[in-house]
Amino acid sequence: MITIFWRAIIFALAATMPLSAVAWQDSTITQDSTLSEEMLNVEANIVAGVPDKTPKTKMTFSVGVVTNKALQPVPALSPEAALYGKVAGLKVVKGDGQPGIPASLLLRGPTRLEASGPLYIVDDVIIDPAIFGSPLTDIPADQIERIEVVKGAAGAAVYGSQGAHGVVRITTRRGQDSGLNQTRVIVRNEIGGSSLARKIKFNQHHGFKIAASAYVDANGMQVTPGDFIDRNGNWVDPRLPNRVLDTYRDPGVVPHAAGIAFYDKPYKYVATGVSDRNIPPQLLTTPFDQIDRFLDAGAFVGNTITLSRNMARTSFLINLGNRTEGGEVSGVAAFNRKNLRVNLDHQIRESLFFGVSGLYSHSQPDLTASSIFSSLAFTAPDVDLKARDENGRLFIQPDPASVQDNPLHFAENTKRDASRDRILGSLNWRWIPVTWFHVESRFGFDRSTRQTEWRREDIISRLVKSDISEKSWNAEVAGLFRQRFGDLTVKTKSQGLFQRAEFDFMQVEELGLGGSTIKFRSSGYAVITALDYKDRYIIDGLIRRDKNTLFGAQAKWQMHYRAGAAYRLTQEPWWFLPGVDEFKLRAA
Repeated sequence: MITIFWRAIIFALAATMPLSAVAWQDSTITQDSTLSEEMLNVEANIVAGVPDKTPKTKMTFSVGVVTNKALQPVPALSPEAALYGKVAGLKVVKGDGQPGIPASLLLRGPTRLEASGPLYIVDDVIIDPAIFGSPLTDIPADQIERIEVVKGAAGAAVYGSQGAHGVVRITTRRGQDSGLNQTRVIVRNEIGGSSLARKIKFNQHHGFKIAASAYVDANGMQVTPGDFIDRNGNWVDPRLPNRVLDTYRDPGVVPHAAGIAFYDKPYKYVATGVSDRNIPPQLLTTPFDQIDRFLDAGAFVGNTITLSRNMARTSFLINLGNRTEGGEVSGVAAFNRKNLRVNLDHQIRESLFFGVSGLYSHSQPDLTASSIFSSLAFTAPDVDLKARDENGRLFIQPDPASVQDNPLHFAENTKRDASRDRILGSLNWRWIPVTWFHVESRFGFDRSTRQTEWRREDIISRLVKSDISEKSWNAEVAGLFRQRFGDLTVKTKSQGLFQRAEFDFMQVEELGLGGSTIKFRSSGYAVITALDYKDRYIIDGLIRRDKNTLFGAQAKWQMHYRAGAAYRLTQEPWWFLPGVDEFKLRAA
């Protein structure tokens, strides 16, 4: 079967041409073509928080879905980038330009606008980012099949206290995407760069006292217009932190402006933070734009190769990837990640299936310049960050009006090497003894080790080494009853969920040795029921009892519940708007 896709903004048209329909007649080809319409993922199947796969049109609570079809036209650079503008109520915040630092996903909750972050589930592996860090830097964006985002209290109802801030469920691609008995090899190479989407215009003036005319001060120093002066009119060296704010001091005329300094005076000299009486200060011809001067485009290179095959009973996918990103400042802060991913699905017999998923990721972020961008943004435009002393060293604190150190000096004399190895693995199986009942089980494992070495060699010498080890496992056993009674479809799922996790931290430096260990366990059981009458009247409910050792002895057990209903008016025979294919009222 050959499929040709046309791209459109609102919907996609697909022409399907079966090979069996092709015939040779007098050197011409005759073929049958069909067009199908796909409307904005409204029929995407949801698996998070429901008894069984459920079309999005029949959901009673809010779930955002991003499928591979939405990602293919413009491949995302990262998993979080795949969610930009595609899920209502989801805020993606990239608070650090440092490569290898994932963005924060914030979901609007019922009682607060911003939360600490959602719970992640990657191929049945449960990951709490508050303890184990975000998995987004370990997952290649081009290997994502679908992302489901459960918002609000529905996340806690399904996944307990850890899901109180929402749940992001990521499913990676599998070999079943290939045609039957086909082997597919995909080689992908990409190169690109990043830049500021919008540049902030910084003030190029100051609010310090300056001389309005030329004169000789009380210390015998020649003062010229624009020179810094103190409250007595004496000359102030522009390279030293002795400047005085020119505050407004006439409350009788403008009372509300008393004590305010107006930043409207142009800079005259170049600041270095160090004064030499034998060398006059250097005149400033043009204020320095610190962002334009040092910000780098941050080029990235990505290479992946994917091998997949789909057979009658077995399918598999193997992916190898390498990614390198440049930093926010030229020559500083690079990120490299190498990953191996394997997915395998097999049908043992007609009623028994199992699947295996595995991901190994090795990443090396350069943490030297974790705050260079913000330091540049807050450096005054009269400061020459590249200026060096007689020994060829960068000045440590060149801005006399700030306590901010020279970020280039820190980057040049400090090295923070880090490496991280992470293994994500899961095993799932499903047994269908009869058509109306099946049993399924899932097991997930997450193991991560991080090593960091921090060295500084300038006015002081310091060495700090740290080691972080994280491991967790989760298991789930569930039974699903699914039966149709006339126009009524009933789905009921009972499940038990268990999770164990451990976090170990160790740090060694000249001053001593320190460390900590965190362990927690959680378990719970739940019952979910969904009733669907004539595909238009839908009711579902969930109740869960959850235990978590992170809470006190009197609060380990918590009850969570959800109730919802939906009414699909477009399924009624009296529906009167033929141009509207789906209109639904819901409450949860």
